Amino acid sequence: MFVIAKRTDDRVQKIKDIFQKLDKSVTVFYIDCFDNFDSLEQGESTALTYFLMKNEGQPLFFNNLPLPPYWEITTDGLEGYVYDQGKKKARIQFRQPHSDRTIARVYWYDEVGKCIWIDYYSAYGWKICRDFLDEEEKTVLRTFYNSDGRDLLVEWLQQDKIAYFDSQKNPTIYPNRHSFLLKVLEDIVERENILILGEEILSLLPSSKKDNYYYLANDKTEADKVADQVSQVLVLSPRSSEDSPYKHLYGCALDRPVPVKPQAMIITNSEWIEGLEELLLHFPEIDFHVGALTEMGSRLTNLSVYSNLYLYPGMSYDFFQELLDKSTFYLDIQHDIEIFESSSCAVEKGILLYTLHHLTHHEKYKKLETCCDTVDTLVKNLRQILNCPQLYGRLVARQSEQLEIARLEDYRTLFDRWEKKCDCL
Repeated sequence: MFVIAKRTDDRVQKIKDIFQKLDKSVTVFYIDCFDNFDSLEQGESTALTYFLMKNEGQPLFFNNLPLPPYWEITTDGLEGYVYDQGKKKARIQFRQPHSDRTIARVYWYDEVGKCIWIDYYSAYGWKICRDFLDEEEKTVLRTFYNSDGRDLLVEWLQQDKIAYFDSQKNPTIYPNRHSFLLKVLEDIVERENILILGEEILSLLPSSKKDNYYYLANDKTEADKVADQVSQVLVLSPRSSEDSPYKHLYGCALDRPVPVKPQAMIITNSEWIEGLEELLLHFPEIDFHVGALTEMGSRLTNLSVYSNLYLYPGMSYDFFQELLDKSTFYLDIQHDIEIFESSSCAVEKGILLYTLHHLTHHEKYKKLETCCDTVDTLVKNLRQILNCPQLYGRLVARQSEQLEIARLEDYRTLFDRWEKKCDCL
């Protein structure tokens, strides 16, 4: 499947995660990315890198950068440096995470220490691009290479022109980035099954190929706008009305056994978390992770004396997702507004939610068995699960059914049907 999106966002990550769990290949193409292409992950592409694609290899470790004899490479852990007889010749920018020390960019310097060009390396370990800089160290010319080192694209940034070279080295000139993007999209729709994320993308695609297009909508309103321009629409939200003609799939519940050391998570915008100290006292066998966007008040920091409490002030969204993936329970028991749509993210992943009737942030949670009237009831229910871990799976299954959370097999069935249909066209 080939996914076309404007830029990376939550929907892109959800689709990538689902395809990974299904063990299906997927390529994500970004239409609004003409820079920072060295940050692309494996399986991601843009107009400028589409014809360079080679899905083999690993990021290049900094010590493996090709160099003349006797040149040296060092690192301070954050960046790498190239020296020739003590003179700095280049600076190496690492890919994320920096601890892997793989190459994203290499900044090369002349004899007086001025940067004269920048090399970009792909997630597959080969140099895909070189920027040539002017006296003010601004990019004036950009050349893209295939894995064999052959020039495939040249971009003149000041003139906004692009030259594409075919296998015989014959150039085709495009007057601007937009015209080149249209050419690439035309090539994609001839070869691939297309899943579209974003209404504006449809205007860039030939309408004659609509039978090959599938669309991912956030809700029925968005789906109604595009339904006549694509073959089928998938809506990533629960069915809000019985008359919806679209396929609705929401979340992706996976089987999660209760680990030896269960993990509970709370994201808060307030220092007031109902019953937190009681939970810490009753469940020393559970690690409680509490995150916030800001600094935390003393009502929380004073509880840091408990060894099973972990506080994360200034939490980022990516770190929230990382911790959530490791969580056994999500506790919607904090006062004030919800941050990161955290409880929704939890139930979409099939994490068991516990909440209090008077604090729950979504009305639909009140019908769940795990919506409790008091903290005492919540404690008793949690203890039942720890005493009988098999109960966890049954409660998650009922939670998923009540909140209309999709199963992994629901996605497999849908995507298999789409692929078979496109193979018959």
